Amino acid sequence: MKQVSFYRFCIGFLAAIFLGVIFACLQSNWPCWLTNLFAPVCGSPWEQSKLAFWPILGGIAIAKVSTKEQGGGELPMLVLTPIALSLALWMTQSRGNYFLLLWVAALAAGWALSGRGCKGRHVWLLLAVAMAAAYVLFTFLPPMMGPFLDPSDVAAMATIPC
Repeated sequence: MKQVSFYRFCIGFLAAIFLGVIFACLQSNWPCWLTNLFAPVCGSPWEQSKLAFWPILGGIAIAKVSTKEQGGGELPMLVLTPIALSLALWMTQSRGNYFLLLWVAALAAGWALSGRGCKGRHVWLLLAVAMAAAYVLFTFLPPMMGPFLDPSDVAAMATIPC
């Protein structure tokens, strides 16, 4: 890996971590519809994965501007990292216990693997736009199933006996 690529990794990764913390702090101090779009509203794995998607998007922009390097390999990371984080949180049912560890590990793995480049740039761009639209839609109209449910909400997670 070239030195410039490592510099891009460091800038992008640290920017994504910083933006994630900023989004979470804004949501906890000034909750409104705008902060609801960029930070988790509840403890569901899907909502928690917002802290991977939007900060990575900002990290890509900051890394591109600060390094002046032609990117493009980050699009698969933008799509796959939030999905991986959501699945990891859903499977562990950690209820926030391991969220910070899983979040940093997912961001680090995503940024580390993003330097490999990507084929089908238009497909990944379309998937990233679809994912952004899904985050906007499911923020206000979440389905009541699977990773969209808050594991700390016992009423939502409990099965109703017949």
